[in-house]
Amino acid sequence: MNPYLETTLAHLAEYKRSHLGVPTDGRWHHNNKPYAHLLPEDQRELNILPHIRTDQS
Repeated sequence: MNPYLETTLAHLAEYKRSHLGVPTDGRWHHNNKPYAHLLPEDQRELNILPHIRTDQS
């Protein structure tokens, strides 16, 4: 894996845990493997920016 991709995925995983408060790894639907940078299926709405998320409620 190239260094940029590794850094980006590590940043996304840290953001998911520290800013979104999601400790659980999500699974990729193509191979069902868990990945630290993915959100779990039941929390995928967190991919939407907060101010847009609340506007749609």
